[in-house]
Amino acid sequence: MPAGDSSSPHTGIHHAALALRWTWVTLRACPSAGSRDRAARVAAAHRRTRER
Repeated sequence: MPAGDSSSPHTGIHHAALALRWTWVTLRACPSAGSRDRAARVAAAHRRTRER
């Protein structure tokens, strides 16, 4: 990785997007029923908030 990359603001945004994407993929791939329950609850809460 070139040294100039770290000073570019675009790289930070790109890294944040990659981290978010990896988190999303990992959560979706997680076979744990507990995290699926949590995700469903969060989605339901978001839906309720939007309906208000």
